Amino acid sequence: MLLEIITIGDELLIGQTIDTNSAWLGKICNENGLVVNRITSISDKATEITNALNDAYTRVELVIITGGLGPTKDDITKHVLCKYFETNLVRNKAVLAKIEAYFSSYSRPMLEVNRQQADLPKDAIILHNELGTASGMWFSKDGKQCISLPGVPYEMKGLMQNEVLPKLNKLGSSVFHKHILSSGVGESWLAEMLKDWEVEVSRAGYNLAYLPTPGFVKLRISCYNASTQDVKRIEQFAQIIPTLIGDYFVGFDMNNLPAALMKIAVDNSVSISFAESCTGGRLSGDFVKQAGVSECYKGAIVAYSNQIKTDVLKINKEVLEKHGPVSEQVVVEMAKASKNILSSDFSLATSGVAGPNGGSVDTPIGLVWFSIATPLG
Repeated sequence: MLLEIITIGDELLIGQTIDTNSAWLGKICNENGLVVNRITSISDKATEITNALNDAYTRVELVIITGGLGPTKDDITKHVLCKYFETNLVRNKAVLAKIEAYFSSYSRPMLEVNRQQADLPKDAIILHNELGTASGMWFSKDGKQCISLPGVPYEMKGLMQNEVLPKLNKLGSSVFHKHILSSGVGESWLAEMLKDWEVEVSRAGYNLAYLPTPGFVKLRISCYNASTQDVKRIEQFAQIIPTLIGDYFVGFDMNNLPAALMKIAVDNSVSISFAESCTGGRLSGDFVKQAGVSECYKGAIVAYSNQIKTDVLKINKEVLEKHGPVSEQVVVEMAKASKNILSSDFSLATSGVAGPNGGSVDTPIGLVWFSIATPLG
């Protein structure tokens, strides 16, 4: 099913709020076999909402809108949609009771503008919001459908997952994606290595996308309305990749390098720790975002200052003074020390000059040293 997304809010247009809603909606729709044709951001004006809908309906029959459902006067989406779909607002007693219970649970007074959030379109499916006071609404008329959701991200996600997707999935659409993660090679070089394989994928009727990100390139093979045979065939195509790109291959169905590192560690029953200076805990922070990381992660020592390097990691002061904190000698000692202190099989250490100050001829801004301590040295 083809659809478009419209996000409403002046705060989106002036950069005050980053539009994470459309990115999440695009991802979740795609995972459920729904094809997003276009995403549009508009201001909180009635004419803009109406014009955006008219424009979208020249291409698709389903539109998902987020934003403009709050209790204040600038939240006009509900009123504009009622006019557009030729219906009127009526007070929904069930929703009003829920809003009253919501304010009561927080011992907060309830204003008339809050009660007015229970005024909902008579000719629409009301989507019950368990995480806030703004209900979602599903309009249908003359083959056109519009799903209006709150702009608050966690409320929008809750309604989408609990109310919208179950209804859309009944319409019957499926999509299958296979992801292959590579690292150490650029997008153009990777495409050159895979050019013959890519032709075969295309001939089989599947879509291939290159998704480059600093540090790695992800390949995605896709098939909409995928059959069991399609899934099997795509898996066969994917299994050829390691042979074609060799050491550049990282893994299947992984989003990033920390996920790949965790899988390798868990599969081999080894533990990992970090000793970080210039990265300030970012490496370990990215690592612990992976579900199941407790199976292999021991911890980290963020030794940003020289004092922590000597007091906690026990780096020899003479080595530190002679070679400086950003040096091969010091970063090697950091990795060895964190491996021993945290009792891990492997430890990764970093030290560098991040700037904008602190650089020198011997250690210019941007210089970074890495060291990995392993069971073999």
